[in-house]
Amino acid sequence: MAALRVTANSGAEVPNATMVNPITPYNRTTSPLTITATNFTPAENVTLYYRWSEDNTSWTSGWFNLYYDNFEDGTSGNYTGYGDDVSREVDATSQIDGTYSLELRDDTNNRWELTNVIAADTNSYSQIRVDYRWDIDSFEDSEDFWFEYYNNSASGWTRVSTYVNPADTGEDGDGSFTEWLNESEGFDLSDNLKIRWVCDASGDADFLFLDNIYINATYAGNGISWRKWDNPAQNPDESYPWSWNFNFPNGTGYYEFYSIGNISGSPNETAPISADAICVYNRPSTITNEGPTNESIDISIYPQLNITVNDIDGDTMTITWYSNSSGTWQVFGTNNTVSNGTYHQNNSNFSLYFTTFWWNVTVSDGFNINTSETFHFTTEHSTFIDVVPAQWDIGSTTVGNNNYSTSDFYFNLSNNGTTTLNIQIKASNATNTTTGAQWELNSTPGYDNYSLQYNKSGSGTWTNINLTYDTFVTNLAVDAWQTFDLNIFMATISTRSDPLSLTVTFRSVIS
Repeated sequence: MAALRVTANSGAEVPNATMVNPITPYNRTTSPLTITATNFTPAENVTLYYRWSEDNTSWTSGWFNLYYDNFEDGTSGNYTGYGDDVSREVDATSQIDGTYSLELRDDTNNRWELTNVIAADTNSYSQIRVDYRWDIDSFEDSEDFWFEYYNNSASGWTRVSTYVNPADTGEDGDGSFTEWLNESEGFDLSDNLKIRWVCDASGDADFLFLDNIYINATYAGNGISWRKWDNPAQNPDESYPWSWNFNFPNGTGYYEFYSIGNISGSPNETAPISADAICVYNRPSTITNEGPTNESIDISIYPQLNITVNDIDGDTMTITWYSNSSGTWQVFGTNNTVSNGTYHQNNSNFSLYFTTFWWNVTVSDGFNINTSETFHFTTEHSTFIDVVPAQWDIGSTTVGNNNYSTSDFYFNLSNNGTTTLNIQIKASNATNTTTGAQWELNSTPGYDNYSLQYNKSGSGTWTNINLTYDTFVTNLAVDAWQTFDLNIFMATISTRSDPLSLTVTFRSVIS
């Protein structure tokens, strides 16, 4: 059903001529937003209106006066004149209101400036509005005056407005002007904010008079009341279907909309009692730089997890950390009210060796919740094993022969950890680290190839050792051990006579 609007003549409620269509979803994360309207009666053009609130409560920021001067108290009020051709005017033929006004004439060495600075930054002013009356006398067509502001930056005074012979007719005239210094439009509202008027006439007989000067301010945030969306290229829309690419001019926050239709020769449509459509605009926080990196292996147990979050709108965030290490997805940590940066958590469940763990995070900025992808890493193998003796030097031997460790000793591998283990074994090529001479490990000896076997005590079976891990012992209990022998088979033909060394590596896997 169309919203109802009140007619100006009778007070009766009638269907509106146009209505902004509902916006879905309510949360908008990208700009611009395509807004459409429907007309229920004929319309030649439709204008989009909006209002904005930072907190969905305050829909008007409210203005308050900083300075007002009409110069009737015998002084120049809150302004200081610089140059030879400035004065507080008393000539009754040139005043705008009352008896007195500020007079300015001739060139740029003459100016009226606000005496005291406005502490805009400290007071969080987001807009400064200057209203004043003016009167000119004897300006030629090419002569002008300027309104400027100063923000204590390297650029110094910045020209805001230039008025070239602003009289409506002839060379004389009077009227009113409003100057806007809006932070959202790039004006730097610092703690040293000042304003001034400068005249650029050609002689002492050319006069500018200023009177009834109001300087008003409003705070940052809060909101703004209903206004026409300022986009002359799109607003009003002159052709059906009615639509606008709305660019959220006040940044993040809550927006409400209505439309006004118009037909030539008929009164404009009246504004609705309430908004036609509503939405909130806020961009979600980003999540990057997970640590450990996704799919990492050989990570130590109890690792510190890291994540970097960034909110382009400057919202504070809450990071919530999840893991399924307990069997179901559970929260294991929270970082509250954080700003952009890198944050950390530990999970006491990430305590098992050679185990893959899965985790993710959500980041809420009060408007949106962004969920990361699910990351995983695999912990390192347990190192709670001990092999004695740690080295076997077989001395010089003959090519084509083999050498058993049983001729002198056997090895003993023990579980010194806290859990039952499976043990894996592998070996390396035999190499002289100085000359680079090498025998390659193979299943059978041959030309510059050698073989290596193990025989667990009590089994009587010799098994080849390879370059990759193979299971050596299963279910080795805590404080238990396994004895074994090694048998090395020399190359049958070799060009190498250098001393060679090889490495046998064991690793444990929780069974």
